[in-house]
Amino acid sequence: MEPLELFRDPLVVIGLAIAIFAGRVFYMAKRLKSAARNPTLADQRALEQAKQSLDAHKQSLRAARGTLTGNIEGARDTLRYYRKPLDRAREGTTKAISGALRQEAFEEAKQLYRTSRPKPKSKRPRRTRETESDF
Repeated sequence: MEPLELFRDPLVVIGLAIAIFAGRVFYMAKRLKSAARNPTLADQRALEQAKQSLDAHKQSLRAARGTLTGNIEGARDTLRYYRKPLDRAREGTTKAISGALRQEAFEEAKQLYRTSRPKPKSKRPRRTRETESDF
């Protein structure tokens, strides 16, 4: 008798299937029993997964902070050297306005003011038809 000929008998195949099924049920029951006795195993696995996801979040947060810090430092570097040219431009404008140009601008403004203000009215009363009859 060969070993494969044994599997041709339907009773052997059915008995083997029942034995495998019973073995799986027994193995699963044993695992569930141990998990029921020690419920922290599932909690520990969940806690480990939570720690891993938290570590991944922390790494992404560090990367974001690094980017933000780099942007802020770049802006600060730009502003550090902005003040000197601004002061130089202000001094140049002040020098250009002061002196002769300033005096000329003042005289020109004074002339414009004189020409644009209204002329004073005469103190004599105006002659109207009613007042002409009085004269």
